[in-house]
Amino acid sequence: YENLDNQKIINLYDLVLYDLSTYFPLEEEEFFIESEISYKGFRETPQTILDCENETYIVNPQSVKAKNKESLGKIRYTFVPNSKQINEDSDCPYDESFLNIIVYGIHAEYALTLAMFEEALTWHNKQVNLIKDKKNDKEMEKRKDEISRQI
Repeated sequence: YENLDNQKIINLYDLVLYDLSTYFPLEEEEFFIESEISYKGFRETPQTILDCENETYIVNPQSVKAKNKESLGKIRYTFVPNSKQINEDSDCPYDESFLNIIVYGIHAEYALTLAMFEEALTWHNKQVNLIKDKKNDKEMEKRKDEISRQI
């Protein structure tokens, strides 16, 4: 591999996290006293609004708004991770169990930038296999939780 600078690594990392969030959406929950909130007012940039405490809400292109002019209350939403800056305080939004998936993705993306297509495909396939395993694990956890609630 050629010499990588920090910004290239961060760009690859951002790309991989963006892709990963399509398989494993990141969720956030916030409380708003306002009856309308711009997406810029959220901690994270919302991708999909999942639920709002005020059931009369509507989702506009730039905001979430309560039709009844009352407080929006608690809003649960998915988001795409924001671009990382070069500092040690930036936490990955995924836990350590995603480390290999992220590393394999960075390898695949970097190999693509060098037009090393066979190597990129190898790393991509490794990443995809781990994603499939992770999704299967998540499904099994969900089923176990459902069964234990029924008992």
